[in-house]
Amino acid sequence: MASNTTSAVKSAQGSSLSQFLTTLVTAAAIAVLEITIFIIIRRMFKRIYAPKTYLGDEKRRVEPLPNSLFGWLPALLRMPQEDLIRTSGFDAYFFARYIYVHGLFFLSSFVLLAIILFPIYTVDGKGESYGKKGLDLLTFGNISPRHSSRYAAPLVLAYIFVGAFLYLLYAEMKTFVEKRQALLRSSAYQSRASATTILVTGIPKSYMSQAVLLRIFDQFPGEVRYIWLNRNLEDLPDKADKRTKFVEKLETIECKLIKAALKKEAKRQKNANMNVHSIENDEGIFDKYIPETKRPTMKIGSIPVLSSLCFGKKVDTITYYKEAISQLNTDIERAKLTPQNYAVLNSAFIQFNQQIAAHMAVQSVAASVPLAMTPRYIDVKPANIV
Repeated sequence: MASNTTSAVKSAQGSSLSQFLTTLVTAAAIAVLEITIFIIIRRMFKRIYAPKTYLGDEKRRVEPLPNSLFGWLPALLRMPQEDLIRTSGFDAYFFARYIYVHGLFFLSSFVLLAIILFPIYTVDGKGESYGKKGLDLLTFGNISPRHSSRYAAPLVLAYIFVGAFLYLLYAEMKTFVEKRQALLRSSAYQSRASATTILVTGIPKSYMSQAVLLRIFDQFPGEVRYIWLNRNLEDLPDKADKRTKFVEKLETIECKLIKAALKKEAKRQKNANMNVHSIENDEGIFDKYIPETKRPTMKIGSIPVLSSLCFGKKVDTITYYKEAISQLNTDIERAKLTPQNYAVLNSAFIQFNQQIAAHMAVQSVAASVPLAMTPRYIDVKPANIV
């Protein structure tokens, strides 16, 4: 029984190297395949892999990377830090920096530690006389009892490694503070409304008025510029989403009609040897080129699913969407003129005249009630507001 166990252990030890190499080759093959697929499709789907080269705000766009197979990698690594912060933001920059710095640190540490420790473990070690084979020759257990002083090497290197990593964290934190302060002092950041606006949550009901909040926060430098009380808008957001949906559908339908009209006009003018002129989006133009029987229609009713199938009233799609959008515009504008009709929530946005006042307001105790008016947030971007 004991001999069988011993032979099994020796067999496992001897095969550890071959298992490691097999796993390494498999992982490398998968990595090469994935990288090859990425290199191929990167140039085919620019909207996914390079959207900021031609979409969005022009101030946040970047120069496209080289279209060669591997030329994009050096260009990406040479990208200035300021461009990455400008195009992707502060958080994305430090996330990319975190991956890069830690990857570089651990890879270089592995190389240095391997150069030092592998000779200590392997030179004049226990070897096969103690049943050490394969990767076991590169472990702490291969150190021979005759060289017990070598046991101190891993301990010393562990202290050095931990100390170096703690220093790396300190240096990165220092870099973060310096870059954050530089960002807060930049004119581009200070010109944004979010730099001087805070979100206050957990406000007690007795404090939920502009007069009370103004009395609390008007003590900071530069005073308060404006206060927005957050309200329960009920179905107003749904109406805005519905209007957007209808506008997109109307644009899609009219684009299709314009294309159809252009084809007919081009065919007519080609037969008459005339130049094709542009067709404007107008009902009269549609009537001229698209007969009433060819105009898109839809069915409406009180039960959406059944009405759209067969039980609804048949109407002209363009006319219906235009009337619906007009009615939604009227409802939304009327609601915007009477915000007092909506119940207030327990949060508010407060904008200051000076940036320092916003930072002081976030860090100060604002109410005598425990845990009231906390937490508070600064630099809340409009896109992140639900």
